[in-house]
Amino acid sequence: MKKIIFCDIDNTLAKWMHKISKKNIIGIKKYIDLGGKFVLATGRSIVSCYRFQEQINEALGKEEDFLICSTGGYIIDKKNNLIIKHLIENDIAWKIFDLCKKYKLGSLFYTPEANEKRGVYMKTVWFWGFLKMFKNLNVLKIRENTNLSSFKIIIFSLQKTKIEMFKIFLEQDFKGLISYTHTSKWTLEINAFGINKASAASEIMKYEGFSKEEAAAIGDSGNDINLFDIVSLPIAIKTKDQRVKEHAKYYVPEFKNGVAKAIEYIINEKN
Repeated sequence: MKKIIFCDIDNTLAKWMHKISKKNIIGIKKYIDLGGKFVLATGRSIVSCYRFQEQINEALGKEEDFLICSTGGYIIDKKNNLIIKHLIENDIAWKIFDLCKKYKLGSLFYTPEANEKRGVYMKTVWFWGFLKMFKNLNVLKIRENTNLSSFKIIIFSLQKTKIEMFKIFLEQDFKGLISYTHTSKWTLEINAFGINKASAASEIMKYEGFSKEEAAAIGDSGNDINLFDIVSLPIAIKTKDQRVKEHAKYYVPEFKNGVAKAIEYIINEKN
């Protein structure tokens, strides 16, 4: 059996602010009772994934060892202490903000200060209600003296051509300074250079002494592809993204209890 599983949250383990299904919780508990480690690897900040972490901890009767947040921007331990962080520098974040303002793109900045205030910095007013309702985040106003050093930046637009255009700016003007993932037709996730879910998972695997052959990953979106590539058993949960399917070894065509089915496959896998 694989010794560690890295698992995405949104549209993999649960939807938006819905509870994790009972079967998924039972599957996670079974895997951990057999001696495995289960690590959430999410694009969310710690603030917006508390409820999912708490559901798992309550079922296990103990805290998880690690949690990967902001697409690898930082890792926290079982006491919610930040143990590893990777920040996009303030001047780079401000240049990205100015470009978003110029081309009328939405942007979210996940900064250390925003985490402390249980929120996120952003510029697009119409998105505020969505964040408060579904992500449980306070919306913080960006001012001239705001430190925008960020664990992660999200760029979004309902116009797909603007996202494609912005990718060109990133590749030309920020090469070697940031890394980005095209997570959907409408969104880009930006991290410090070389940072993603895979880099964070690699740090945990090195710390725990696990090899690629001892690791599995479960996910559904573009920011899970790099994670799939560093484990021996990548599993995709119901997704329309063909790229994710191509990088997976096993595909679960349902969402609600998909993680439970994936874990059963991992437990029973024949080497």
